[in-house]
Amino acid sequence: MMSAALELGRLEGARVRLVLTTDDALWCARMVVGEAGEDAAASDEAAALVSTMLRRYAVINDARLARGASELWGSLAVLLTGTESTRGYSQPVSVYWSTRGDDARLARRARIRSLEWSAVPLSIRQTVLDVLSGTRPLIAAPAVHFAAAAVVRAQLGADAVRVPVRGASNWFTSGAESRKAPEPVVRPLGSPLAGAAVLGGLCAAFALLACCAGGVA
Repeated sequence: MMSAALELGRLEGARVRLVLTTDDALWCARMVVGEAGEDAAASDEAAALVSTMLRRYAVINDARLARGASELWGSLAVLLTGTESTRGYSQPVSVYWSTRGDDARLARRARIRSLEWSAVPLSIRQTVLDVLSGTRPLIAAPAVHFAAAAVVRAQLGADAVRVPVRGASNWFTSGAESRKAPEPVVRPLGSPLAGAAVLGGLCAAFALLACCAGGVA
């Protein structure tokens, strides 16, 4: 388990407010490696994956709050991983999918879910911290979904519209609701980790995060 997660930034939608932490950063980094590989930050894909999940959290929960319903998930990490009874969005880090599939898939998912922060490529770590600390704007608007090209191609239509992302192996799509919703933003917080990112002192930020390596599940 991760101890004393540090605050990075705050996701702000039309209604929703969510503090983003080092726990979210760790699971986002694992997601990026699992979904797009270790070279994902060489293109725009790493930033697009994290941005899309932040936007998905905001758009869905803004709509729920507008209807008087409660928020889902409670953290960005839980949106990605799910729980024993709910499917997480990202199959490589999902609790649900950690016990379902052939041996090769299960072994790969177990490896991804157990990645230490220091084992994630530096370029991916930096991208994740930049997005979650609010020092890099969200991209790929208004995408709220991504999947393999073959999967998305079958879903395209009146509701799902493709959002191009430079160099991405996955395809990203918006929905009717996300195209109407205001774009969420991530505001920097005054934590030591966020401040290090703002100043470009990412080595200090990585050192702090490495001390907190662990997971939500």
